Amino acid sequence: MLEIAVAEILRRHGKWIIYPDFIKLVAEKRGVKDRQAYNLIKRACDKKEIIKMVYPNRTTIYGLVEFGPLQAPSKAQNAGSFPIIDFELVPRQLPQVGTYMLNRNDYPIKVRVEARTLLDGKEVGLIKDRKGYYSGEREWRLDPHRGMANGSFTLQEECWRSIENGHNEELNIEFRITATDRDEKERKLSPRSWTYVKNTNVWFFEPTAFTKDSE
Repeated sequence: MLEIAVAEILRRHGKWIIYPDFIKLVAEKRGVKDRQAYNLIKRACDKKEIIKMVYPNRTTIYGLVEFGPLQAPSKAQNAGSFPIIDFELVPRQLPQVGTYMLNRNDYPIKVRVEARTLLDGKEVGLIKDRKGYYSGEREWRLDPHRGMANGSFTLQEECWRSIENGHNEELNIEFRITATDRDEKERKLSPRSWTYVKNTNVWFFEPTAFTKDSE
């Protein structure tokens, strides 16, 4: 089966499209990951098969000549835009816990991560890693479509001893993430939480927060 060209995907879409949405569209139509979609779009631009427009506020739009003149996006359209980040917990041999983070935006971002652990709903506390990457003390700086695949921290002794000693306490980890938008304004993203499944070294995602928001 022939693979549909990026320009043809855009032609079928029928109008100008903002960068993050175009990445998703190409990834879906070609059955590839976002990073591969980014490379396909770049190649199409280099070959002048599609048009790329970048505005002073760094908004990037793609289209075709046949789509006609393009109006610049208004301030209202750009206001309140949240950065898009992929963030996942990666299982490792306890007491180590791994993380994966990817900046899916077309602009660089600064990120702060606070990781908190809980046992049976009782907060153990903030992860105090040596360099402050998981206590929110130090920024993560990520270029567009770049990330960190091998992040890692160590659970507090109270947590991994509970598992090692076979206690029935439920272990949760909650991540609070703050990232800058294209105007470098800090935005609080939705909490990401995971619960550990005992004796399996498996964590399952929980679409909720285990701690209260702090002002």
